[in-house]
Amino acid sequence: MRRAVWLLALASCTVQRGPDPSADASPDAPPNGTLVPPIGSKDTLELATWNIENFPDTTQTPKLVADLITSLDLDVVVTEEIASETAWQELLERLPEHEACSRPTSTRRPSTRRSA
Repeated sequence: MRRAVWLLALASCTVQRGPDPSADASPDAPPNGTLVPPIGSKDTLELATWNIENFPDTTQTPKLVADLITSLDLDVVVTEEIASETAWQELLERLPEHEACSRPTSTRRPSTRRSA
């Protein structure tokens, strides 16, 4: 089953240790699928929303996020607050087994309602 990663761009437990996330920053390197224990299963549909908040924080962020998404084994991941289209494209390149769609950044208009 293909996985989905959705981008919603807005205006602007035991952790299993895997290899060093900064060891291979090449977009061609496959994601590390053992960074954290999986949540997903073949018998259920798992959905998650993730406010990444001003993605990317560092140049390693796309790799780390790809590793986390792969490790969690979720069916649908909705992300928010992507600040860099370039970093988003790098993330997608790191997730070849996933499909993605994005929504352009939108700005909120002030309300036209008046208080009584």
